[in-house]
Amino acid sequence: MLRVDCPGAKRPSYSIVYDGWHNPTADFTDISIERTPQGIFLKALHKGHTQVHERLLKLDAERYEQGDLPLPALLEKYCSYLRLQEGE
Repeated sequence: MLRVDCPGAKRPSYSIVYDGWHNPTADFTDISIERTPQGIFLKALHKGHTQVHERLLKLDAERYEQGDLPLPALLEKYCSYLRLQEGE
């Protein structure tokens, strides 16, 4: 299912939402946002062993910095593929 990230925003963005993943932060540790010359990245450790290093879209980075797109929503948006790999 698709979810609007910031309802009512002039520039909409969407996330794929998988039913049943109600607490996406529970499986992650060492969560951080890193700025580099190459872009802004979401970094985390998934279930203690899988390194996550995902480049954020510019719009998502702006919304995160403004407080409109919280960290759990970013994890859900950028790390849903980990859930699929586990067969959940």
